[in-house]
Amino acid sequence: MVHDAATWPRPRTELPAPLRHAQWSDVVPREFQSAYEQAYRDQRVVEPGEVSTWQRSADVSALAVSPDGRVAGFVLGFIQEHGAVELGPIGTVPSWRRRGVSSALLASVLKRCRELRLGPVTLTVDGDSPTGAQDIYLRHGFRITESLVAYQVRL
Repeated sequence: MVHDAATWPRPRTELPAPLRHAQWSDVVPREFQSAYEQAYRDQRVVEPGEVSTWQRSADVSALAVSPDGRVAGFVLGFIQEHGAVELGPIGTVPSWRRRGVSSALLASVLKRCRELRLGPVTLTVDGDSPTGAQDIYLRHGFRITESLVAYQVRL
């Protein structure tokens, strides 16, 4: 998916209470790792990731954190060549889903990309995700550029 570069979020980046926006420096690595594992537990096979790999994306990332320091959601963006941005991983801990966490974080990241004049902004999504993630991206101005079908054989 690629952002249409015309549909920019309204200033609606507020997170549901009591969550707050956080930077990498505000987050304990094991809390992020735990949130990542929870967010993707009900998804298809996802590549395991290392916090050290993701931390380099801090310029265009957004995290939602509870008062006790637990990560509730995240949108990570990696700046590529010529100012392009690749988003992902993107996730919300199941207990925080359907409350606007991903929408607020995605709006925050898109605003930051626009302020920095970065683009295009792209992401890859599982169209059959049980979370309905593709619908969130379409509402935020992304459009489908390519569809891939993957098959898996268990031996």
